[in-house]
Amino acid sequence: MKILYIGRFELPDKEATANRVVANAKLLRDGGHEVVLAGWASDVSASEEWRESAYFGFRCYEKHKAETPREKYKMFSDASPELSLLKQEKYDLLIAYDFPAVALKKLMKHCRRAGVRVVCDVSEWYTNSNKNPLFRVVRAYDSYLRMRVLHKKADGLIVISKYLERYYRDCKTVLVPPLVDLCDEKWTLTEDAPSDGKTRLIYAGWPSRTKERLDVIVGAVGKQIERAVLDVYGINEAQYRAIYDDMGTLPANVRFHGRVSHTEAVAAVKRADFSVIIRASCRKNNAGFPSKLVESISCGTPALITDISNVRDFVGEGRNGYIVSVECFGEELEALLSDGANVRVERDAFDYRRYADDVRAFLDSIGTTR
Repeated sequence: MKILYIGRFELPDKEATANRVVANAKLLRDGGHEVVLAGWASDVSASEEWRESAYFGFRCYEKHKAETPREKYKMFSDASPELSLLKQEKYDLLIAYDFPAVALKKLMKHCRRAGVRVVCDVSEWYTNSNKNPLFRVVRAYDSYLRMRVLHKKADGLIVISKYLERYYRDCKTVLVPPLVDLCDEKWTLTEDAPSDGKTRLIYAGWPSRTKERLDVIVGAVGKQIERAVLDVYGINEAQYRAIYDDMGTLPANVRFHGRVSHTEAVAAVKRADFSVIIRASCRKNNAGFPSKLVESISCGTPALITDISNVRDFVGEGRNGYIVSVECFGEELEALLSDGANVRVERDAFDYRRYADDVRAFLDSIGTTR
């Protein structure tokens, strides 16, 4: 098949969204399909409809990334750039990654007329935390229309979690967590860990008050100055204070490194003893699946993670790490540092090749011709 894979992702690896799309595209390519990627980029001008590029051997298109409030509102309904791609070439399948609802509806209407199958890649259930009341209303409508109506009308769904698999149980689905290509150099290179006798913890990502409790991690590690160090990648100290309204003195064993490249972040995870992912159990966190866990395990670094989504399928009792809690993380960290840990890590758990048979069966189930 010839497949167009679209979404609001920034290539080649600027964010978790792009990493998921690229891994899925490699899986599809290995299955004999031609895959074209269409995302967006910060350095494409608003006057340019598409810029052609190439990453990882894929033909790619990049459009202007929505940045201003006006552009972000327009994003919910504008499908004209993607429609132009669908009209200039013949595709057999469109995969839309978390695509805004009104725009997705327009694409689905065109694809029905053109005989193009439509699959939605569903990785999240958005919440309304924006301070702008108009944006919250638009987001609520978008979420309702997309999650409860349009996805159920697609030919099939790629879902990231068991939560979404259960919700869409009456649809044709395939469960695909975030994946990696373990043959990629960034996963194969080794990193030397510092030998100062301290347990090295790492948080790598961009937190929010509604998604991740980095403040809980900082508080717990701050009580273990002699035994542990926490390295935070993705935000700096000022950004941390703004997110969590923290004006106090931060512990000396917590170090902020700011935003770095994905390759640098992966290297830092390899040097750590544990990555730490503390999220509350809620629909948003259970519908998704933490890409940080995927990257940690793929690096060979065990994780300390809360019981969200279906992480217990991969983590527990020393297998790839330990399940911890938001409420008692400080005590659990204390016990771990005191008693030590015996952990085995299955680095290939999320290599995309392990999901080839599932995806092949899914594509067979939805067919390629009408």
